[in-house]
Amino acid sequence: MGADLRDTDLRGADLEYSIFLTQQQVNSAKGNASTKLPRELVIPSYWDVHYRFLCTNYLLYSSFINNCL
Repeated sequence: MGADLRDTDLRGADLEYSIFLTQQQVNSAKGNASTKLPRELVIPSYWDVHYRFLCTNYLLYSSFINNCL
């Protein structure tokens, strides 16, 4: 049995290299597009998807602009 993450605010947390983190734990927590998860886990659909889209576009745009300078 792992940690109880029910309603834990994971917004902005970097969990990319976490071990033994389960999809069930992620599903019970709150997060957003800036929450980094291990590759084998997926962001739940009820997390802030619109924000995820905006962040992705911003990062792509910023990268493009930085490469042009």
